[in-house]
Amino acid sequence: MTPTDLLKMDVARIMHGETTSEAGEPYNAQIRKMQKEIKKIPDRGSYEHRVVLLGNSELLSHGDLKKLIDGYPIDQLPHQKIFNELMLPVIHGTYFTDPDLTRVLPRYHGRF
Repeated sequence: MTPTDLLKMDVARIMHGETTSEAGEPYNAQIRKMQKEIKKIPDRGSYEHRVVLLGNSELLSHGDLKKLIDGYPIDQLPHQKIFNELMLPVIHGTYFTDPDLTRVLPRYHGRF
């Protein structure tokens, strides 16, 4: 992820219920659906909003990421952590019992 990718997210506008970007372009149906679901949460003011990035942004410090996401608390899950903690348990426990599955994922050098 690049800083430009993060700036395109409009996190603050989306979290405040805006339905269009500053340029007047409507957000996609997935974002609007998420906004409606958030509005249904009872006592939602007692919850803390957090941003979770699924991907790598190794060139940015945690503080830089937080600035780019309008100050919201941020959790970053790089590809290795996603594989080991999210994907592998599901694959191993639900779909396969292959003994050749390992916890080691080769380093990914591309972009998500």
